[in-house]
This record gives sequence, C-alpha cells and structure tokens, in this order.
Amino acid sequence: MDIDFLLWLQSIRTEYLTSLALFISDLIPYMKFPAIFIYWCINKKKGLFVLVSFGLSYFINGLLKGIFCVYRPFLRDPRLIPLDKESGYSFPSSHAMLVTPLLGGYAVLFRKKTQIISWIMGLLIILMILSRLYIGVHTPQDVIIGTLLSLLILYVVAKIFAFIERRPESEKFFLLGGLIACIAAFVYLYFKSYPVDYDSAGKILVKPDSARASTIGNIGNLAGILIGFYIDKKFIKFSYKSVNFRGVLLAIIGIGFYYYFADSYINEAIKFLFASTYRKFMRYFIESLFIIAIWPAVIKLCTRK
Repeated sequence: MDIDFLLWLQSIRTEYLTSLALFISDLIPYMKFPAIFIYWCINKKKGLFVLVSFGLSYFINGLLKGIFCVYRPFLRDPRLIPLDKESGYSFPSSHAMLVTPLLGGYAVLFRKKTQIISWIMGLLIILMILSRLYIGVHTPQDVIIGTLLSLLILYVVAKIFAFIERRPESEKFFLLGGLIACIAAFVYLYFKSYPVDYDSAGKILVKPDSARASTIGNIGNLAGILIGFYIDKKFIKFSYKSVNFRGVLLAIIGIGFYYYFADSYINEAIKFLFASTYRKFMRYFIESLFIIAIWPAVIKLCTRK
C-alpha cells in the first residue's frame, strides 16, 4: 500500500511541483540557524531547548536506522524513480525527525506570543513530510513515525528542562546519562552486523561500511552538545544581559564563519585525519561543540567590558 501511494505521487509529478519539493527538502540545514541565533544572543535556555531536542532526535534516528536497516522504497521496488538519490536506510525519516524538533520547538517557544507562528511552523513540517514522499525517498510510515517520535522527544525534553529548573542538582545526572547513551549507541552501531543484499544487476543495495558511518554519525550531534554544555558550564559560563547590536553581529558572523567558510576547511581536515567511518561523527561533533561552547566563548570575550 505504501509503494502504491508513492507510485501515485510519482504519476502526478510536474516540473513546478518537483522544483518546489526539492527546494523544501533542501531547506533542512538552514532551519537550524534560528535556534543557534536564539542560543547566542536572545535566550540561551530557549535556544538550548531546541538544540537538545534536535540532537536527541538525530541520535534516536541514527539508532533506529541501525536497528531496523529498512531499505529505501526505490530499492525495494524498481518502478519508483527517486528525484534525489538518497543513500543509507529509510526508517525512520531523518528529515521528519529533524524538522519536527526545530520547527516544533520554535512553535513551542512562541506559542504564547503569537499563534500564527505555531501554525506556520506546523504547515512547514507538513510540507517537508510531503516533499520527502513526493521525491520518492521515504514511505508514509517513515515520515509519520519519525514525526510522532520527534513530537514525543520535544515533550520529553520540555519535561526534563522543567525538572532541572526545579531541581538544578539533577542536571549532572541527565548529562552523564546522555553521554553514557552516546557511548553505548556508538559501540552497538559500530559492532553490529548490517545486512548485505544485492539488486538484479548484482550491485550491493547499502554498503555496511557506509551504513555504519551514517548511523554512527548521527550520534556526533548529541555528543557535541553534551560535551559543549559541560565545557560551557565549567569554564566559559556564557551569558548575556540583553540583546544588543554587537551580540547580534557576532552571532551572524559566527553562523557565516562556520557554515560558509570554516566548514569546508574542517571537512578537509576531517577527511585527512579520520577514516571514513568516523568522518560524519566528527563533523557533527565539532559543529555542535562550536555552537554550544566555542563561539559563545568568542562572543563573551568580544563583548566583555
């Protein structure tokens, strides 16, 4: 039934809808920018809430993909022609599990100020889900389960933040638990056996080394957030009094510096220093460390009186 639905979507493709679907699907990296900006120069706690929700969703996504090892729909049925050749496993959808904590997090943060933002965020989540189905890289089960899981994660993270606010001493236990979970997941995903199946032409569907690198890579985001949080809490103690021009300018520079300049050099360094299995993990680990601790240290240094 899921394949039949994707085949129907494939039958109604148009040039305009295809351009729109690909555009929406490619927006996912930019949807993280507001969370970073909020963390750096508007409200550290609210920004951290969205970033932790994002990191935990990415972590769960990699773990579940490694556990279930579900092939992409176009690998299961040659009649499907994907518009974007995604690699790795299909279930649950990474896009659904990343866009939901980001846009859903923004909806939660601004729900008391204006309902229109919540409605817009909800609409964008639906459009992202539909784009992945239209492109032909996910089944309805992939995106529905992924979205529901991320909504649950948003709820759990909100409860954890509220609990820590009431009992600050519990913070270190959640931090330690998160790090232990990252280590355990890394070990499991590294040593588990991945399926080896071939298509009609004798080509392997998903290479085990590639699958291992992808699933392990998702852990790097949460690990970087947790380590960065500890470094900030222990040494940097980043905070701010109010939104100001210098802080906003430094936030814009920081986003541009990492994503449009340093990112390329960091990737080249990672390729040189690490085997392919660990490259995605290190990239996301460094990215989260930069967001949570490194650039906040720069902002604090530059705004110190």
